[in-house]
Amino acid sequence: MTQIHAQPIVRKTRWIVNPGFGYLRSSLLALGMLSVLLTIPDICVSEDASLTGQLLVAHERMQDPRFMHSVLLVVKHGPGGAQALMINHPTGVSLSKVFPGVPELKMADNTLFVGGPVNDGRIMLLIDKPADLELEGARKVVDTIYFGINRRLMSYVLNNPPARFNAYSGYAGWAPGQLEGELKRGNWLLVDADATIVFDRPAGHIWREIYQGKRYQQWVM
Repeated sequence: MTQIHAQPIVRKTRWIVNPGFGYLRSSLLALGMLSVLLTIPDICVSEDASLTGQLLVAHERMQDPRFMHSVLLVVKHGPGGAQALMINHPTGVSLSKVFPGVPELKMADNTLFVGGPVNDGRIMLLIDKPADLELEGARKVVDTIYFGINRRLMSYVLNNPPARFNAYSGYAGWAPGQLEGELKRGNWLLVDADATIVFDRPAGHIWREIYQGKRYQQWVM
């Protein structure tokens, strides 16, 4: 039997740098690795930088059981806090069972995802929007990915291929400054998002593929 192996995802990584970075640089110099380090830009997340459209990839030592081995897309970030959806935890429940009143779902194979621990009775959508499709009631997150909460968007998208969507139950939320604090503690890695990761990659492989595919990382201790 031929085995098919998923290819690792190699994404651009944003680096979180702290004052102890100079000590790390000295240590790497002693190991003859400074030439490698100098190829990586020092990027800090300032308080006014928006993380909307970024993927939050949980550190492999994440202690919060709600987010272990999770990848989240930040759909909103600003002075009021942040909201994100977990993209790699399908429930196995068909959307046609959740919304029996939506006839278009009966012929579709959409599965409900766990979006996060907050307000898990609310369904939210990530939509991959073609350039020529008018999409009212949805907000752009990054590139072709849009966010919406209107149930009628499901029928609209299903009737306008190649548009597509994923549905999520609940979301993850952070108070002002809370996510920035978690980033400084090294809980998350920031990775650029795109529609291929959100809609095409096998959900159960996304977290590990990003880890295997990235070439360099620096966690804040």
